[in-house]
Amino acid sequence: SLTLSRDIGNYVGSINLSSYGKRIDFGDIELPAYSLVNLTLSKKFTKNTKISLKLENVFDKDYFTAATSNAYYLNQGRSAWLRLHYDLGD
Repeated sequence: SLTLSRDIGNYVGSINLSSYGKRIDFGDIELPAYSLVNLTLSKKFTKNTKISLKLENVFDKDYFTAATSNAYYLNQGRSAWLRLHYDLGD
């Protein structure tokens, strides 16, 4: 996994590349290798308030992290997440 972040004015942008090799799951089923790219952009508005937007699986890659005896569990496709973080402290 590799993550690169950069301050862009009042924002922080990051790109994450995660890569997984072939591996054996239960029942000696081989799971294929895959790589994912995720992007995040965040902005701090006040000392206690931050908002971020994350785009996961940018290229909508089909990938599998587990298997059954006769099939794979298909994981999440491309998705977007909006997060508002408010710290109740100080």
